[in-house]
Amino acid sequence: MLGQDILKLFMEVIKSKDAQLINLILEALYEIMTKAQMFFGSQNDKENPLIDSIEQIGLADVLSDLQSHPSEMVFRKSQKLLQAFWVLDDEW
Repeated sequence: MLGQDILKLFMEVIKSKDAQLINLILEALYEIMTKAQMFFGSQNDKENPLIDSIEQIGLADVLSDLQSHPSEMVFRKSQKLLQAFWVLDDEW
């Protein structure tokens, strides 16, 4: 299982100013979340346990904030990740 230390590292790196680095982390996080969803989703319809871990460390808020990043690619990838794994409020 992916430890919270790795997620915390992702969170620190994703706060950088380097759009290419942020894109790389977003791609990695999307792939990890997708694989976890496939694995846990096949076990009695359990929710992806990484969602709780990501929310606990504040990474979900950082992902939400990235939707206003000046890089179009960062915006698109953060939006894709949030739409794939979280129920979004339509009122923003």
